[in-house]
Amino acid sequence: KNSPVYGIYETAEDRESAYEILTKRAAERAQIQAEAQATKEAEKQAKAEARATSSRESATDRFIKNIAGSVGRQIGTTVARSVGNALIRGILGSLTKR
Repeated sequence: KNSPVYGIYETAEDRESAYEILTKRAAERAQIQAEAQATKEAEKQAKAEARATSSRESATDRFIKNIAGSVGRQIGTTVARSVGNALIRGILGSLTKR
């Protein structure tokens, strides 16, 4: 009772040590990382499944687009050729008539 720190240190407290705090933080971080990794894996799996189904669908879409592109290109070249030939005949025809 005669000590100047008598009121401060008379009760014993069991506080967490720095080791316990750091261990707890490391465990929480590891758990968060594991959850994030599991989420990433689930997203990868979902993307892979979506890619597999979309590749089946897109194969037919690509086939149709290729056919449509080929037909459109063929029509375009035919029209351009006939218009070009008509222009050249018109120009050359007018030059030869003089």
